[in-house]
Amino acid sequence: MRGPGGVGRGTGGWAGAAVLVLLLWAWGAWAGELRVPLPAMNQPRSFAVDRDGRVWWVEDLSGRVLRGRPGERAAEMVGVARPVAVAAAPEGAVLVLHTTGDGFRCALWAGGERRSVPLVVEPPLGDPAGMAARDGIVWVVDRRPRRVVLFAYDGSALAWTDLSERARAPFSVALGPAGEAYVTDPAGPAVLAFNPSGAYLGALDLDGTGLTRPTGVAVDGKGRVWVSDGVTGALVLLDPARDGTTMGADGRAIRFADPLRLRWRERIWVLDAAPGRIWTVEEPP
Repeated sequence: MRGPGGVGRGTGGWAGAAVLVLLLWAWGAWAGELRVPLPAMNQPRSFAVDRDGRVWWVEDLSGRVLRGRPGERAAEMVGVARPVAVAAAPEGAVLVLHTTGDGFRCALWAGGERRSVPLVVEPPLGDPAGMAARDGIVWVVDRRPRRVVLFAYDGSALAWTDLSERARAPFSVALGPAGEAYVTDPAGPAVLAFNPSGAYLGALDLDGTGLTRPTGVAVDGKGRVWVSDGVTGALVLLDPARDGTTMGADGRAIRFADPLRLRWRERIWVLDAAPGRIWTVEEPP
């Protein structure tokens, strides 16, 4: 892990570890579209669900950030130029990563107030692909150079971890209840694990999961890791706490058209990007 004062590396404690794999079957039992759909989305690239249950999303084609609830008209969040990603922290803050002529900034909504700060790191962010936030720390996945950067809410860089030898195209990031993090690499394919300080722990063992292009990732309240597949459209549940166990069942698998991103807020939320829809998935026990 690289920080302002030096270079370090995490240990490979996760490398080769077996995980519990639960493919989700029985469409009617587990997955359901929102009861009152949100307005149609125009090429959404990122989304978040805030503490109050509102959905925020970034539209790639229109270059807008919108916010809404099922059954309500969506509202555009003005003053955010060229948005890239959005994240909602459990404590209530909502953050939008956007770009200006001077580089990348983070707009933050918290306590009824909004502020915008530059994200300061060397080298500067080049191609951020994913973002997550928790406990005053913003995690940003950058693809140029390939790395994970941790920022404070004031925009200062706390640490960063080089992924140049570990990921080919890092994409999504999700944070667990203890601050642990997971990053998908669709081109690997791989799902990488990090400790709360950003140190690399290793790659989850995806053998037998059927994952060929992991895109979205989320961590539920029990610390279980959910991953979507951009090729098959499948949703897979991994449980790192139960090494060596693989489970499955007969039936019809839940599949989406384009499950680009996942979030967890009391349940799993799926951004089905191509049709511009959001689905929810109830968690198995």
